[in-house]
Amino acid sequence: MPTKKKWLMIISVALIAAASGAMEITPVGTDLRFAVASIVLIFALLVIRSLPLITTGLVTALAIFLTRVVLDYYFRFPEAELTAIAWAQFPGAFYYFLVGLFMHFIKIRQHTGNLVIVLLLTIAVDVLANLVELAIRAGLTAAHLKAVGYLLLISTIRSIWIISIVALIWLRQLQARQQEELFHLDKTIMMLSGLHTEAFFLKKTFRELEDVMSSCYKIYTGLAGDNRGGCHHESATGKDSVSDTASEKTISREEAAGLALHLSHKAHEIKKDFQRTLAGLEKFVQSEHVRNSMTIKDLIRMIIRSHNNYANSKGLDITFLEDVSTRMTTNQVYTLTSIVSNLVTNAVEAIPGKGIVEIRSYHQDNHLFLEVADNGGGIAEKKLPYIFDIGYTTKFTADGRPHTGIGLNHVSELAEKLGGRIEVKPNSNLSGGGPGATFLVQIPVQYISV
Repeated sequence: MPTKKKWLMIISVALIAAASGAMEITPVGTDLRFAVASIVLIFALLVIRSLPLITTGLVTALAIFLTRVVLDYYFRFPEAELTAIAWAQFPGAFYYFLVGLFMHFIKIRQHTGNLVIVLLLTIAVDVLANLVELAIRAGLTAAHLKAVGYLLLISTIRSIWIISIVALIWLRQLQARQQEELFHLDKTIMMLSGLHTEAFFLKKTFRELEDVMSSCYKIYTGLAGDNRGGCHHESATGKDSVSDTASEKTISREEAAGLALHLSHKAHEIKKDFQRTLAGLEKFVQSEHVRNSMTIKDLIRMIIRSHNNYANSKGLDITFLEDVSTRMTTNQVYTLTSIVSNLVTNAVEAIPGKGIVEIRSYHQDNHLFLEVADNGGGIAEKKLPYIFDIGYTTKFTADGRPHTGIGLNHVSELAEKLGGRIEVKPNSNLSGGGPGATFLVQIPVQYISV
């Protein structure tokens, strides 16, 4: 059953067809009338795929029938009988119902990928519906060769005109769908690359927690065991104690052992929580959404599209350039996306208003080289040795709070994960703007190539 919104669309098409039905073409020597309404109906049924074919054809037929009967009875032939007018208009109105009926039975919408088949089917529907109209109006003998020739000629011309316009609309709709699918694919890949990066650092934190837990337990066994601790002394009360040089307080060896065991238990609980989170995260990033391979060129273009939207949202006027000479396909889509995307984000944030960001890639000596250059304010030479350190940042928010400063450290560790390395040059050789900077990532091909 059509919804309220669909009924509104059906009635709209029917009313437009009825209104346009006043414009007709009558071939010389025949009683046939070719109305613009038929073009409107066929066009709407092909373009608006949600319209039910039979229902739309029926409602259109009723609207045209009532409109023509009213016009003939009150304006064109006021002296004629209503029943005679109704019978005269019935065949022409019935044609529109037949169009929807025939299009439904031949399943014309299943062939939208082949315009030639759609054209031939449209001609067939139009001719058959007209033949039935002619037979009702003047009998079977009226469908002689000459009449059929007229029908075929006019239906062909009309159908070519309709399909030409429909093809342009379908092409535009296809391009819009492809653009939307590309946008969602880019968004999915960028999101999954972030999740892959988080999974990588969760694993790192997991290993560090294991080290903390192991160290705490060693402290516990050392303090709790006889003569195992080397950092205790005899207190004034005669009890073994451990010195806290920061607070000048002492605790007993038993208390220190209990505290170490407590910390070990806490680390173990944190470890289990991380383990559950990591398992769920890895299950998601390894699901059917995973993209196993991608060319470096497509990967870079995806990142440019994403950051072009990001720059526009920030009100920045940034031109993104690409210079990709490699044809390599990589199986490390998400890790490489994280590396390049992080560098491009830093480049965008280094440009105050208007500038250029260029991404270059080439293949040399069994290594893939990825460069991200910008013409922003650049990096002071004295700061270069520290920019890959955890927590180091030269960027601050509007209210003076520093950024996290872990982006470049992330990039460095991700590059090392793939057996590569990263370096920075304090200039970009890009025209305009400031001196800028160039980040160069070098990764062995054997770890990333399909």
